[in-house]
Amino acid sequence: ARRLAKAVLAIRLYIVAILISYVDLAGDVLVTLTLLQSETSKQSGYVTMGLTGFAQVVQATISLAMGQGGVAAFTALIGAKPLLDTYNVLSDRPLTRGSKSDHEVAFIATRAEEIALQSLPQGFYQCLVLLQ
Repeated sequence: ARRLAKAVLAIRLYIVAILISYVDLAGDVLVTLTLLQSETSKQSGYVTMGLTGFAQVVQATISLAMGQGGVAAFTALIGAKPLLDTYNVLSDRPLTRGSKSDHEVAFIATRAEEIALQSLPQGFYQCLVLLQ
């Protein structure tokens, strides 16, 4: 019963991680597409797209530098790194090599990278675009 409860909790946490990651990424893509369709804000669309792409590439590079391997770098490029890290922390059989503490450090680093490289720059830039 205890193991089942732990599994159910892990599934719920994983679903929340999926929703947060892809709702955020989908929002950035929708803002980019909307700006690109506007004649007056097309340049802002390119900047928004660049911010998103830059964040993904830096996250992949940091994953490689931390020794997380190609799987982690690839998932960073497609926006799924938070999902991989969440799975690795919650699972008894992680998808990438390393100890439990390594996966927890990767999880924390990924969250910090998302905030510093994607969420804050996107938020500030989108506010600036709205205020123009």
